[in-house]
Amino acid sequence: LKGLSEREAARFVERTEQERVLFVHKNFGKDVTDPHHYDLVLNTSSVGVEEAAQIILGTLRLFEKRREVAEPEQEEYFVNA
Repeated sequence: LKGLSEREAARFVERTEQERVLFVHKNFGKDVTDPHHYDLVLNTSSVGVEEAAQIILGTLRLFEKRREVAEPEQEEYFVNA
């Protein structure tokens, strides 16, 4: 946040976060702090960008495999009339 002091930037971030929380609650009736709304949460203060990307891709691959097992490809059958 160019041109803002550290204190002003922190206030801006806090205000923006509050506005987002209220928007989601008002428009969707959801609590953005409820972890049940998320499939994956990463604490990016404890993992780097590369490691986070690997975790995300690994999780995506697991989800894709799970979906393939749950929804096997269905063959289309055509009946001649």
